[in-house]
Amino acid sequence: MISVPGFHAKLDKYADNQGDSVTRESGVTAKVLHAITIALALLAAGCMPPPQYDDQTDKLISQIQTDVDTQFVSLITLDHKISRLSGKPDPASVKALADAKTKAGFNANSGFYDKVDVDLSSLQTRVDAAPNLATPF
Repeated sequence: MISVPGFHAKLDKYADNQGDSVTRESGVTAKVLHAITIALALLAAGCMPPPQYDDQTDKLISQIQTDVDTQFVSLITLDHKISRLSGKPDPASVKALADAKTKAGFNANSGFYDKVDVDLSSLQTRVDAAPNLATPF
């Protein structure tokens, strides 16, 4: 059992001043009060502060999200253009359709995919390197 120096003496002195109402009339004993105090102390000690805010990680996440959203909008726009131009026989529409399909293809966007892959790897490394206060090891 954990002992708090002077706790019992202070409790007994307080109980004497209160006509012993703390320990006898209310039915609460010094051991129960001691256990409650220890439980509260352990509860307070077990609460860990949240991880530190990392401005650079937050900016990187926001930048990746913006880049991906912009790319999605671009690809959706190309898809609408491809749908609109499909089936039109005039030479200008055929050429615009071919250009749109090329721009929407994997090869035309592989640089973007590589960039996002590198950004996500960098972000993962940064998050993994940050100390986690919730786990001691």
